[in-house]
Amino acid sequence: MAIAEQELATRPWRMLIAGDLVEAESGERFQVSNPSSGESLASVPLASREDVNRAAAAAKAAAKAWWMAGPMARAGALRKLGVLLREHSEELAFLDSVNGGNPIRAMRVDLMAAAGRCDDVASLLLELKGQTIPASTPNDLHYTVREPFGVVGVIMPFNHPALFTMQIIAPLGVGNTVVFKGSDQAPLSSLRIAELCAEVFPPGVVNILSGDGATTGSAIAAHPDIRLINFTGSAPTARSIMEIGSRNAVKTYVMELGGKNPLIVCPDADLERAVQAAVEGMNLTMCQGQSCVSTSRVLLHSSIEAEFIEQFKAKLEALAPGNPVDTDTQIGPLVTHRHRERVLGYIEKGKAQGARLVTGGTPPAGTEFANGAYLSPTLFDQVSPDMTIAQEEIFGPVVSSITWETEEQAMEIANGVSYGLTAAIWTRDIDRAHWFSTGLDAGRVFVNSHVRFFPRTPIGFRKDSGVGVDGGLMGLETFTQLKTVHLISNG
Repeated sequence: MAIAEQELATRPWRMLIAGDLVEAESGERFQVSNPSSGESLASVPLASREDVNRAAAAAKAAAKAWWMAGPMARAGALRKLGVLLREHSEELAFLDSVNGGNPIRAMRVDLMAAAGRCDDVASLLLELKGQTIPASTPNDLHYTVREPFGVVGVIMPFNHPALFTMQIIAPLGVGNTVVFKGSDQAPLSSLRIAELCAEVFPPGVVNILSGDGATTGSAIAAHPDIRLINFTGSAPTARSIMEIGSRNAVKTYVMELGGKNPLIVCPDADLERAVQAAVEGMNLTMCQGQSCVSTSRVLLHSSIEAEFIEQFKAKLEALAPGNPVDTDTQIGPLVTHRHRERVLGYIEKGKAQGARLVTGGTPPAGTEFANGAYLSPTLFDQVSPDMTIAQEEIFGPVVSSITWETEEQAMEIANGVSYGLTAAIWTRDIDRAHWFSTGLDAGRVFVNSHVRFFPRTPIGFRKDSGVGVDGGLMGLETFTQLKTVHLISNG
């Protein structure tokens, strides 16, 4: 269904609580904007602690019946939501593009992935099994079962709004109910998905709120009936969520956090493919580099550095910025002007600490970009591993090139940050590939590829990059609790 930007301001954006589409109890709302123009798009409800309490109570009341409905009934609901996502994919992609700034053709890909997530989880539910343990005596029986936590809180960021709303699917599939909060910068698609969920799920099973982190997110983290928190975002925010949660209950966490992901290019690598991987690995045409899995550190052997930088620079400068809702646009704006100022601050730190700015670092030329939160893809070389831009997650279109001489030095640089999300190694030597794969302290390692997602493969996290597992059967198990049953014979 086609939708015009001017319609968004008058549309009744509401939250989903207990099966009803509602305003915040206080009536309070906040404005969300179009980052390509800086203009206001719409106002949405600001959920308070009272709204979170209502949602958690509804989720708790619905939890047992939802679990006891069984995996086949839950799978049917997930598939029905997948069908609705496909039917409304163009509208949802438009909302993510106009509200989040991401190119619409990338958001169309996101929506197909979101719908596929519904189908994939539905097809896995009968594989969620326990174990039978050898009996202590012939008449005894010992076995394990996996049961839901009850109510799961899901708090997601701005960079893939509709796709990340589908983080509700895994906990729902295994029998939990959900209280969800999307980003305060780009909440429109999640509120539209709330309307679709109201058509599919029994009241209270899915509750979708809009609000900010300080009020709404903190209330979800603190609620004693929400025993598991699924969060994607920054490590400092994760620590705050854990601290808030620990004051009220002992909770379980599944968290995908920041990354400062290395892409290591060896002298024997296919240079043309490696350069293209460096461009694609930054997710510039997906979300302007605003991604925890972006390969924001390119580690180059000194013998290939000059040629690599020349090719990399040319490819970055060839990417076309534009209005994100236009199909030809390759790069949209950052999510807000405030976030762009944060990224520009890192660029100034890089220059001040002695890195060389190869390209970018400013908004693209052209009056059409004057009011938007645009920033050209930025490349630094002559970066030392201890510089701020080489250590901290910038979450924007900024790449640091670091030179190495020996493989041991490359390994030390790659592992020398507080993060351990992903790593990539480019080489034609299988022994070198295995050596790096073994030594890299990252949850996922890619050989001769940029970071990609493959169905049903689990995603692990190291160091400050997160806790728990996402994806595949292991990811589903993360949203369950283990129970061991002992049937002891009296005879």
